[in-house]
Amino acid sequence: DLLWIPVWLFPYLAPACLYCLYSSTLMTEVLHSNALPLFQLFILLGLLALAASVALLIRALTGRLTPVQALRGNAALKLLQIPAYLILFGMGTLLVLALFTAPFALIFLLFDGVSILLCGLPGLGGLLRARREGLLDTRHTVWYSVLQFVFCLDLVGALLAYRRVRRSAGNDPSICR
Repeated sequence: DLLWIPVWLFPYLAPACLYCLYSSTLMTEVLHSNALPLFQLFILLGLLALAASVALLIRALTGRLTPVQALRGNAALKLLQIPAYLILFGMGTLLVLALFTAPFALIFLLFDGVSILLCGLPGLGGLLRARREGLLDTRHTVWYSVLQFVFCLDLVGALLAYRRVRRSAGNDPSICR
């Protein structure tokens, strides 16, 4: 499903934009020393990722994605974003260590929060759908839903939720496709 792609790429936007800003060749030859198009692209792709994330949430809630499909996609999404979060963490750490760039670390923190939100919405939809179909009990649904929005634990929660729902679904072809 192509809707996962903008959500998957979103955490990679900040490092890519910073690379463009600090690459003299890209700034002079491509952007003509004007960062505004880069900022506009960043905003546009962020809005696209938000729209895709909300669309995935709605598709999971309305049954256009089965709980297994939604949770499998969510787990894969979180696994694919590990390198981006490592890069963001490293860059944020370097910004905190430098005296004059420490305020930029807050921007990275905000960006991380938005990324976690965007990645958690499709998982939340899959979890609520699994609860509605009786594949998860309320306690596990609440627990895994909270974990969807906690940095680092979101991956653990996504993998555990997918495993539990996949086991509960058994071999039912209408749920496991």
